Amino acid sequence: MPTTHTAAPDVGWMADDVSALLAASGVEAGYIALIPGSSARHPQKRWPHYAELARRLVAAGRQVVVAPGPDELDLARTLPCQVLLGPSGFLDWFALAGVLANAAFVVGNDTGPTHLAACLGTPGLALFGSHTSVQRTGIRVRSFDAIEVEDLQRLSADEVMARVPPHP
Repeated sequence: MPTTHTAAPDVGWMADDVSALLAASGVEAGYIALIPGSSARHPQKRWPHYAELARRLVAAGRQVVVAPGPDELDLARTLPCQVLLGPSGFLDWFALAGVLANAAFVVGNDTGPTHLAACLGTPGLALFGSHTSVQRTGIRVRSFDAIEVEDLQRLSADEVMARVPPHP
């Protein structure tokens, strides 16, 4: 169905000022945000190579952050990156939006926070397996793109790393 007003959704109104959180965590401008989780009910949506991607990004001089949800903390702790949590635990949607809005780039699975990043106008890349089509979701907006493959297990860290812009 053709649409006329959804080509550039803007949910910037929901992005909290997270400058104090980022500063307290030692996170500086230019960071890459990873979204390695997804609903626990949909493990097939999880690309398994985030640790390798994070290692390569860090080796390339990039700072990498993750802001996990409650069922993603163990996964986040396996990544060589800064895990962002709020003073009372996990970040709420408004703080998460602030983190994603300030990122230089986002790489995430087909999950709510990745779609949020796209609607915030943050440049990024969504990783899709055969569970749903990129076209169906409408995630390709502005500077947000997607890779769609039959099997996420076979999507290499090299292929994803090649799509991350170099550090300015």
